[in-house]
Amino acid sequence: MVKLFRIAISLLIFVTPLSTHAEGNPPPVIIEKAAFAAGRTWVLTVDGKLLAFAPGDTNVNETPLMGRGLTICTDGKSLGVITSNDNEKASWRFGWIRPGGTDVPLAIKTKGEKIAGLICHDQSATLVTTRRVLRIGPMGLNETPLTQDLVKTTIIFRPSAILETGGRILIGTDAGEWGGTLIAIAPNTGEVKTIKKVSGDGKASYSVGNIQGLIQNPWKPDCVFATVGLVHFGPQGEIVNVCGQTATTMFFKPYEIKGSTGDSVAFYGLVKVRDAVLAYGIDGLYRLTQNGKPALEPRPKLTPVGPLHVSYDLPGVVALAGRSNGGMSIGVQVLTLVAR
Repeated sequence: MVKLFRIAISLLIFVTPLSTHAEGNPPPVIIEKAAFAAGRTWVLTVDGKLLAFAPGDTNVNETPLMGRGLTICTDGKSLGVITSNDNEKASWRFGWIRPGGTDVPLAIKTKGEKIAGLICHDQSATLVTTRRVLRIGPMGLNETPLTQDLVKTTIIFRPSAILETGGRILIGTDAGEWGGTLIAIAPNTGEVKTIKKVSGDGKASYSVGNIQGLIQNPWKPDCVFATVGLVHFGPQGEIVNVCGQTATTMFFKPYEIKGSTGDSVAFYGLVKVRDAVLAYGIDGLYRLTQNGKPALEPRPKLTPVGPLHVSYDLPGVVALAGRSNGGMSIGVQVLTLVAR
């Protein structure tokens, strides 16, 4: 009976949308990935469609792809896209969408693996799979096998965030109620390590949790901020600081739901803006600065752009309302924050 009560309360609180859509209009998009490139926001949906819009647009344009879109990344000027037209059984294609057109895609043979993430650099990209690190450049591919299959690092491998910094690649996972983890990869050797959260007394370590966002810590460049969020019966989350192989709590806030205890604010979107970091929690937007406690700010006002709800109110950021990480985050109230 208590569990049913908690479910009902959670649905009332967390499925309430930030903005509504009129009857007959398309439902909110489930966002797989989002990026900003060449003056446009690009949204890859969970069903593999690539949508694009620019400031001032009232609708979105769907960009034709050679197959189903699997993941995207940006170097700020161009958009990198991985597609497949055979359900990933034999091959993927990597290509660039540039302001002047699209490049001829590069075919990549698969080896019984899944995509873990894609990172764009200037004129090159890094594709991480569950078994390999692939450096994609003008001269083709350079492959490094991983020392461990990433599928074996967690109960269900569902990648949610990727970041390359400090000579390593970090991959966060989010499998909803089945948990999440944070993985570190040495790209030159393929060595795989799992980052752990250490208890206050240093005697125990455990999974970091459901990772939603990763960015370099602007005040400690050797470290990384990660947002952790899960809503399952009740919300759980925090913002952690990752240095080396250890994650520690940077910000944690209890969240009160009538009839329950032990809940905390779940965090999702994460982006750097000027001299601050913005993190989206289920109770609002938090601004983190170097010298102060995270300050809670109002959510930005959203306006419809086709099936999406969008805001440009935050300087240097596009905010998108919708279910993120392929629908692993609950409800339509989660903000995806995209640097522009």
